[in-house]
Amino acid sequence: MTTTERAPERTPDRASVRYGTESRDPRGDDRSGGDWSERLALRNWSLPVKLAAVLLVPTMFVLVLGVLRIVEQTDEAASFDSVQQAVSLEDRTSQVLDDLAAERSAAAVYVASGRAGGAGPVEERIGITRDATSELRRAAGGADSLDQQTTAAYDQANGELDQLDRLRDDVIDGRVDAAGAIARYTETVDTLEVFDRSLSREAADPTVAGPSAGLYALSVVREEDAYVQAVVAAGIAAGRIDAPSIDQARNATLRRSIAVDDFRSAVGTDDAGLADAVVGPDVDNRDLLAQVVLGRGAAGLPLQVSGPDWERASGAVDDRVGGVAEQLRGQLQTQASTLQQDARNGAGISSVILLLALLAGAAVVFFVTRSLLRPLRLLRRTALDVAERRLPQAVRSLREGEAPDTTIVPTPITTREEIGQVARAFDQVHEQAVRLAAEQAGLRSAFNSIFINLSRRSQALVERQLRLIEQLENSEEDPEALSNLFQLDHLATRMRRNSENLLVLSGTDLSRRGSKPVPLVDVLRAAASEVEQYPRIDLAPPPQAQLLGRTANDVVHLVAELLENATTFSAPDTRVQVRATQNADGSVLVELVDAGVGMSEEDLHEANTKLDSPPTVDVSASRRMGLFVVGRLATRHGIAVSLRNRDDGGVVATALVPASAALAAVPEGAPAVPGGRSRVPEQGRGGA
Repeated sequence: MTTTERAPERTPDRASVRYGTESRDPRGDDRSGGDWSERLALRNWSLPVKLAAVLLVPTMFVLVLGVLRIVEQTDEAASFDSVQQAVSLEDRTSQVLDDLAAERSAAAVYVASGRAGGAGPVEERIGITRDATSELRRAAGGADSLDQQTTAAYDQANGELDQLDRLRDDVIDGRVDAAGAIARYTETVDTLEVFDRSLSREAADPTVAGPSAGLYALSVVREEDAYVQAVVAAGIAAGRIDAPSIDQARNATLRRSIAVDDFRSAVGTDDAGLADAVVGPDVDNRDLLAQVVLGRGAAGLPLQVSGPDWERASGAVDDRVGGVAEQLRGQLQTQASTLQQDARNGAGISSVILLLALLAGAAVVFFVTRSLLRPLRLLRRTALDVAERRLPQAVRSLREGEAPDTTIVPTPITTREEIGQVARAFDQVHEQAVRLAAEQAGLRSAFNSIFINLSRRSQALVERQLRLIEQLENSEEDPEALSNLFQLDHLATRMRRNSENLLVLSGTDLSRRGSKPVPLVDVLRAAASEVEQYPRIDLAPPPQAQLLGRTANDVVHLVAELLENATTFSAPDTRVQVRATQNADGSVLVELVDAGVGMSEEDLHEANTKLDSPPTVDVSASRRMGLFVVGRLATRHGIAVSLRNRDDGGVVATALVPASAALAAVPEGAPAVPGGRSRVPEQGRGGA
C-alpha cells in the first residue's frame, strides 16, 4: 500500500510583479539616475564588494597562519600520539612474545623429558600467556590509529593465538614431539613478529625512527635467543639433540648476530652504552654452553650441560636484553610525548595569534557585516512567512473554492543592490506560485466535477440494475439460475462501490444517506455482502449497538474496503474474522483479522500514515484506491483506522468509531440496512 504524491509539473508564464503603483526592473537598473551619495551608500554596495570587505583580513590570517601552521602542528601532534599508541601496543606484544617463548620452552622440555614431573609448569606458563594475550587484545581494541596493514597483521596474529589451544592439548596429551611443538609454537611467534614489525613501522616518525627500528631489532634478538633456549633445553631434557634442531639453532644464532648489527646501526654511536648492552660476558657464557650442547649433540656424545645451568645462562641474557628493550621503549615514549607536547604548544600559540588577528579584524568588519545581514534577515523572514503562511493559506483558500486572488504583498526591501534584486525575483516566484495554484485548483475542480457527473450517472444505472436483479431474484425458483443472479447482484454491488469511491475521492458525500440509527450487525453484514469473496468471512456476534444514520453508510463502505483487501491478500482457503466490541465510553471497535502474508514494517508504517492523514489524490489513487477511500471516510467521521501485523501471520485492521456516532442499544423498528439498498448475505450463501 504505497503511493507517491507528485505535484503536476508546469512551466510558469513570464510575468511582472506589481509593487504599489509602479513596476520595478528586477535588475534594479534605475535609468532616471540618482543622488551620488545614495549610490555610494554602504547599503547599496554590490554583494562582492561587501564580501571582500568582510573577509579580507580574516581570510589572510586563516589561510596563511591558520591552515599552514595550526593544521600542520595539529597533525604533527596527532602523529606523535599514534607513535605512543604503537609503542604501548608493542610493549604488550613484546610481553606476549616473552610469555609465549617461555611456554614454548616449557612445553619442549615437558615433551622431551617424556612428560616427567607432570604438566604443572606447562599449564602455569599457559595461564600466564593467556593473561598477556588478553591484555594485548584489550590494548589493540582501544587503538584507533592503526593503518590497514598493521590491522591485517594483528588479525592474523590473533587468529594464530586462537589456535594455540589445540597445540596445548597435543603437548599435554603427548601427541607431539619436542621438535614439532617448537615448530608449531614458532609459527605463532612469527605472526606476532610480523605484527611487531608493523607496529615499528607505525612508530617510525622521522624524529624517532632510530629508536623505533632499534626496538624491533631487539625483538628479533630476543626471539632468536628464546628459540635457541627452547631447542637446547629440549635437547638437555631428552639427553640428545637431532641434526635438524642443531642446524636450526645455529641458524638462529646467525640471525641474532645480524639483528644485533641492525640494533647498533639503529641506535647509532650517540648511545654506545645502549648499543653494547646486548653483548658481553653473559652472552658469551650462554653462547659457549650452546656450542657445547650443539657440538656434542652433533657428535652423538653426552651433552654434559645441566638444565639448571642452561636456564641460568639463558635467563641472564634474556634479562639483559629485556632491560635494554624496556630502556629503549621508555626513551621512545618520552621522546614522542615531548615532541607531541611541543607540537600542541605551537598549535596553541598559533591559535592565540590567529584569535587576536580575528578580533582586530572584527572591529573593521562589524559595520559592513551589519549592513549585509539586515536585508538578508528581512528577506529570510519574508521568504519563511510566504512559504509557511501566505502561500499555504492562498492554496488552501483556492482548494476551498474561494475566488482566486493573485495579488501579493511585495518583500519590504527597496535597495537596488544584489539583495534587492533577489527580493524582486522572489516576489516574481511568489506571484507565479499563487497563479499556478489558482490554475491547478481550477483544473482540480473541473476534474472533480467530471468525476462526480460520471459517477452519478454510473451509480444511477447500477441502482436500476440492482432493482431489476432483485425483481428477478424474487421471481426466480431455479436454484442454479438464482445462484447466477446472486453473483450478478454481487458484481453490481461492487460496481456501485467503485462509483462511490470516485465520489469520495472527489470530496463529495455519498448519495445513500439515512437519518435513523442502524444496528451494528446490519452494518457489518451489509459490508460483507459487498465483498467478492464474502463466503470466506466469519462474523462474530456483535454487541447490541447501533450507528447513527449519517455515519452508518460510510462505515459500511469503509469496512467493505478493508474486507476486500483482507480477502484479496490472503489464501483462498483461509477465513477472515470480523469482530466488534463496544467500549465503556460508547465507542465501537471493529477488528478484521486475516491469515495472509502480512506486510513489511516499512509498508505498514506508510499505510498507517496515509490512513491517519490521507494525502492529496493523484494518479497512484487508481492503483490503491481502497487505501485513499478508507482514509477519506475515516477522516470525515473521526474514525481511527490502523493496521498491524499478527505474530502468526496476517494483518489485523481496526476501525474505532467514536462514541458520538454510536448508540448503545438497537431500538425497535430500526432499519435493517443503512441508507439505501445494500443486501445482506444469507447463511446459506456465506459464512458472514
